[in-house]
Amino acid sequence: MAVFRRTVVVMLCVAAVICGAPASKFDVASIRLCSPSDNGPAVPGGRSGGGNLSTTPGRLHVHCMSLEALVKLAYTVDDPLINTNGTADTRPVRGGPSWAHSDFYTIEAKTDDTVANAPAATASSARKLMTGAMLRALLEDRFRLKVHREAADVPMYALTVAKSGLKLTPMEQGCTPPDFTKHVSLSDLALPKPPCNTTMGKRNGPNRVTDLVGTLRWLAQALSSSMDRHVIDKTGVADVFRIHLEYLPDENTPQRLLNGSSAADAASDIPPGPSIFTALEQLGLKLVPTKAPQGYILIDSVERPSGN
Repeated sequence: MAVFRRTVVVMLCVAAVICGAPASKFDVASIRLCSPSDNGPAVPGGRSGGGNLSTTPGRLHVHCMSLEALVKLAYTVDDPLINTNGTADTRPVRGGPSWAHSDFYTIEAKTDDTVANAPAATASSARKLMTGAMLRALLEDRFRLKVHREAADVPMYALTVAKSGLKLTPMEQGCTPPDFTKHVSLSDLALPKPPCNTTMGKRNGPNRVTDLVGTLRWLAQALSSSMDRHVIDKTGVADVFRIHLEYLPDENTPQRLLNGSSAADAASDIPPGPSIFTALEQLGLKLVPTKAPQGYILIDSVERPSGN
């Protein structure tokens, strides 16, 4: 992406562990270099850090993740970077030696911390503690890692209400808080009170279909995962909606293009849908080019990990 006009250094007090209270730490941790091509055992599914990371009571399991990915997770899981959740986000972790971005590590860590040993393996408080404060402490101890946050202005889209007015109807009964321990299907979105902040995507011939329950801010986040730029909500509307969006992917929605196209797409008799811009205008919404700060983490110093 182009060179940015200004850079803003952001130094924030993220959580209690950074603001003076002592941080919980892993009691034992094994760190070893690995190769992404290694056919090691798959890590059990966990919601934090992607498919190569999971938590069980009192334990953190990492199977061959890059140090860059570990830094991003540890420093953003409880305090996300500003305007960074889309396909077009610039590199979220920068600086440091080249190996900090190319080396991969397998980590097994254990703690006796009471919160981290919550009975349920997917307990959000335990998961956030181990992949946030405790992983930060581990990286800072074993890698001698020091970082800070910065932000730079980049091109984005602002989601606004079109001049014709919003054509979405708020959900009178609202939605229910999401339960991340349960699987959600497309049929769940049709319930009288479906789970909030839920997005389901699929293909329909050459088109991409998104069904969503949430606010327009949630829609902006979902669009950020498909668009070539991050999308920020500037509608000023706080209502909850049930939204159905179908569009034909193009250069403005690279997520779909990166997935490639299937033979079914080419042979489908389903007609091409509108562009993402037209599809949103049919809902009374508009994407307006803008610029806004996007955050990233800058590595000040780091060393290869100390022995186990």
